[in-house]
Amino acid sequence: MQVIAGAASALAINSHGDIAGIGLNLHATIFSTKKRTTDLGTLGGDFSVAGSLNTKGHAAGYSPLTVGGQVRAFFFAGKGLQDLGTFGTGDNAVAAGVMSDHSWRLQLLRPHISHFFHVEPQSET
Repeated sequence: MQVIAGAASALAINSHGDIAGIGLNLHATIFSTKKRTTDLGTLGGDFSVAGSLNTKGHAAGYSPLTVGGQVRAFFFAGKGLQDLGTFGTGDNAVAAGVMSDHSWRLQLLRPHISHFFHVEPQSET
């Protein structure tokens, strides 16, 4: 196993051996087997976490909107974080997994209860 310099926490690995997790700067990060590191940034808060990764390099995770603010789910497909919101609940949300190339599971977190949703984005026209 190769050690990746700068990796703070590895949380997911895809079939290509790419890793998603948290970099030393507390930003969601993808560590590619092609020796490329991608800092995914945040939704505006002070940290982000990439907890899943598919074979196309799409990641899902969570980040607060502001420092100490509401945590929201995100999806990353190569160009910035897409805020998945909270489905109108106002509760914190975590994107728990990339199910395929274009869908994900969204977990809504409430005190003592979690709800999971399978989400398919609308097709682009």
